[in-house]
Amino acid sequence: MAELCNAFEGTFWPGLRWPEFEDMPDKESAFVILPIVGYTDWGLGLPLDVEEVIAMEVLSQASKNGHQSARHLVLPPLRFTMAPTQNSFFGLSPELAHDAVREIVLSIKESGFRKVVLYNSSPWNEDLVDAAGRDLRIELGMQMFSINLSGLNLDLLPERSKTRHLCQKLGCFLLDREPSEIVENNKGLLGFIAAIDNDDFDRLKADAMEVSGEDILRVSVDKLVGLMSEVAQHAPLPNNGEVPTTNQGE
Repeated sequence: MAELCNAFEGTFWPGLRWPEFEDMPDKESAFVILPIVGYTDWGLGLPLDVEEVIAMEVLSQASKNGHQSARHLVLPPLRFTMAPTQNSFFGLSPELAHDAVREIVLSIKESGFRKVVLYNSSPWNEDLVDAAGRDLRIELGMQMFSINLSGLNLDLLPERSKTRHLCQKLGCFLLDREPSEIVENNKGLLGFIAAIDNDDFDRLKADAMEVSGEDILRVSVDKLVGLMSEVAQHAPLPNNGEVPTTNQGE
């Protein structure tokens, strides 16, 4: 059974004592992962916190498998961000959500780290992490990376997604539940758009039967380990991340 705030103990930031931070060598080459999750009814017949359940389980296993080749730490998830539809809850304005990410990244910088991965589960927050990554690269000189759950072939967004049935299968596997019919809700601004017909549901259900939740988890973990390795291979930014300026007209 999956747990909230699930994380691999060896890389979980709250598990370290202050001397371990103080004595940690070469902090600038390590990176810190900030999970960003939301609360949305995605029509999968699963709890509102299914984003966190899926995202943190994938991250926990990827962190366990990849921590030796990709030095990193994992923060507890940021749970309250943008929620722009009637199907999503506990949302902040874009400005407050951006400020929340900024405050955390600023604390990471003040702790001596220079590389941050924004690991986002919610389709509603993909633009947020992109914008925050650019802004904080410029303002704080941090080396910013973004990884979305949709990029791990676990896309929750109706109409765009081709893998919602896999998200449901994995969520049911982690929560020990039986899958129900996927519902497409057309209510709310930017809400769920297209209704799924019975033929489509039967096809997706048949596709999901061909793979197990354990298989879906393994593939997603392997993909995330690969992306974490790519982040680790990036050298720290020169000049403490200061963005060079050009003097036009000279």
